[in-house]
Amino acid sequence: MPLWPRLEVPLTDLERITARTLVMIADRDMVTVAHADAMRNALPHAQLAVLPGADHGLPMERPHLVAPLILDFLDDMLKAGDAT
Repeated sequence: MPLWPRLEVPLTDLERITARTLVMIADRDMVTVAHADAMRNALPHAQLAVLPGADHGLPMERPHLVAPLILDFLDDMLKAGDAT
């Protein structure tokens, strides 16, 4: 029995998400850069960040890279008036 159930969301379903979205992965993540880029392309208002030197534990492995990206993303949302 797998630890996590496999969740498959068709990329076309992502088109319904209207919120600005930050898609963030590591360069050695389980999710490929190509798939993350496809997700970014499917999301109407998305940005993609691929961070070096980490795997799926990116926030714990590279917090000094992750935190500023998230804060900048949220700050941009506030400046654009998109934060709710």
